[in-house]
Amino acid sequence: MASKIILDNSTTGQITINNVAVTTASVDSAFSLSNSNANNLYNLAANTLNTSFVNLKSGLSSPNWAYVNSTSTKRSQFMSAYRAMTEQVRTQISYQGYFTTAAGSYPGTSAYYGGVLLQDGRVFMVPFNATFARIYNPTTDSNTTPSGSYAMAGGWWGGVLMRDGRVYMCPYNSTTARIYDPATDTLTTPNGTFPGGAAHVGGVLLPDGRVYISPAGGTNGTVGRIYDPTSNTLTTTAALFPSTTSSNCGCCLTLDGRVLHAPFNSTSLYVYDPVANSTISFTAGGTGAFRGAVLLPDGRNYVIPSSSTTGRIVDIASIVISSIPNANPSGLTYAHIGGVVTADGRVFCTNQNAPSPSIFDPITLTTIYLSSLISVTANSFSSSVLLKDGRVFMVPQNSTSAKIYTPRTVTVPDSIVLSPFLNKF
Repeated sequence: MASKIILDNSTTGQITINNVAVTTASVDSAFSLSNSNANNLYNLAANTLNTSFVNLKSGLSSPNWAYVNSTSTKRSQFMSAYRAMTEQVRTQISYQGYFTTAAGSYPGTSAYYGGVLLQDGRVFMVPFNATFARIYNPTTDSNTTPSGSYAMAGGWWGGVLMRDGRVYMCPYNSTTARIYDPATDTLTTPNGTFPGGAAHVGGVLLPDGRVYISPAGGTNGTVGRIYDPTSNTLTTTAALFPSTTSSNCGCCLTLDGRVLHAPFNSTSLYVYDPVANSTISFTAGGTGAFRGAVLLPDGRNYVIPSSSTTGRIVDIASIVISSIPNANPSGLTYAHIGGVVTADGRVFCTNQNAPSPSIFDPITLTTIYLSSLISVTANSFSSSVLLKDGRVFMVPQNSTSAKIYTPRTVTVPDSIVLSPFLNKF
């Protein structure tokens, strides 16, 4: 059984193993694995890990997670810490992990599309067809129904954690957004009107603290929208996106603070620059090709295959897109729907029609299904959320229960797990 590793959020970046603090000087010999077949020592220089977190936290406003993408320097320091953490965790003995069923019941029937990790570690689930939200508490293994009513079929898809801890819900069919405040358990409707009619899917927190809402294509989704929580105003991007129905599905930040869109029915992958208010595009996509994208620890982005049999890795720095074979081993249409990067740097891909979730390894460029661990009915889950303890929470879509995947026990620092780079649809 692997040791429990805690990467402390303190300014010292202290590392704790099995509740025992380890100094930098002794960390190489102290990091060990207890396993019936092996007893391996960690060889990664702990100075790299400690220094990375100290540098990242230095000069950040509070809460620190909300500002890791605020400047090019902080983005670089974030990537150093992110990479050091995943390299450290990856040195553990590799195993596939296991699944458990979380406590609580859910309504099913496309109830929730997307989840957001709150500052206190709970998971807020965004209502799609459900008339109420749900919040899962991984510490107590319990789910609760927060205040607020959502009377809209297909109302919202995806959410964004804002700097003040509130959750902004991105309108799909709804003509207005919603904001949930977990501190006061209140639901409000911010200013701004949306076109509705499947206009937007997902969003991200921009480097300046505004919320970017990703266009989904069709006649109503050819432009992105940006919500400013300071002025409570909504603006429209100058950049135009394809009018193809369901052209995009989800987005994520790039290493330099731009927004990469996952092409679903679009034949081009678009990257939006919030500073220049413009886009660039690359040839990539097709019919139902991709859903969701993530930022890898090496600074590249992985675009998750839906119906495509190949994945895509986008190197935004050199403007190169690489095709990854066998990323959808089942060859099924709509195999995956988004994913998250786990603490060891691998990508957990939420299954839609695939027989189980899959794991993509960006180092070996291989994808494996976890069908030996779990069998999942199609359309059971809509997305996944990385928890603070390194587990992965699967957000129920048609399923009446939630699942949790445990790859290993690692407490992930707030500056990483809550960051706009990871905490998004």
